[in-house]
Amino acid sequence: MRKLNISKTAEAIVDFIALTVKSAGFSDIVIAVSGGVDSATSASLAVKALGKDYVHALLLPYSDWHSEAVSHARLLLNQLEIPQDHVHEINIEPMVSTFTNLVILGRISQLAETTPESKKRSWTSQDDASLRRGNAMARIRMILLFDFAKALPALVLGTENKSEHYLGYYTRFGD
Repeated sequence: MRKLNISKTAEAIVDFIALTVKSAGFSDIVIAVSGGVDSATSASLAVKALGKDYVHALLLPYSDWHSEAVSHARLLLNQLEIPQDHVHEINIEPMVSTFTNLVILGRISQLAETTPESKKRSWTSQDDASLRRGNAMARIRMILLFDFAKALPALVLGTENKSEHYLGYYTRFGD
């Protein structure tokens, strides 16, 4: 069994964050804080690496689906003493709905009209549209993170964990 020295590992990650941000010519980071363990850990390490005044948090809920998670995220950010003017909440529902209506459902409708019955696949199903909507949510969050970082300027700090990375279950260039 592999033994993990948590304090030494945390120190190495803190040093890595500080060095990466400085080497890239930045002082600030932007992080999506979801209310979950991964973003809480990443935000905590970022505060240790850079200081609370250099961490900017985005809360990116979809409609009211994530109200409990937003509550957890705000509790964490208060405990980390991140300044309130560094915390921004953007409801992504309007962006996701626009994308879903224009691209996902519109494309399914177009394809369904032109595809012979014998060749239709599962992409016309509502389950597939829901999966694609979930993927759109992740990509829209990524766009907002990088746009916000560009405006500051700052670097985006990802929050994926090693198992998500190995499985490919994360949003590349922004989680």
